[in-house]
Amino acid sequence: MKQLTLLLASACLATTVHASDSKAYAVSRSVTVDAPAAEVWHMIGDFCDLDDWHPAFVACVLKAPAGGGVYRVLTMDAGGEFLEKLVASEPGLSYTYSIVEGPLPLERYTGTLSISQGD
Repeated sequence: MKQLTLLLASACLATTVHASDSKAYAVSRSVTVDAPAAEVWHMIGDFCDLDDWHPAFVACVLKAPAGGGVYRVLTMDAGGEFLEKLVASEPGLSYTYSIVEGPLPLERYTGTLSISQGD
């Protein structure tokens, strides 16, 4: 079995950080999937695949501005949009992103989606 580790946007709703709050929060979620790692990564691992499997998102558009970097614009089912920047990636294993703008009162949010060998 392969283990899929996700930091879900829906899970971060409970960890909203306001500007006046100096605390940092961390949330993680693991799911065990009985499938080969390559097959799982093919389904969820592209930086703009989130709208294919996460029920809160209906669209994803990649942006690569002239100034550099890779960004995605995620549109929620309710109409809000997130602008997220790809911070790091390890092909076939993980990617890390940060929220640049969004409808939630979050600051300095960084998430990682990764897969790893399970038991």
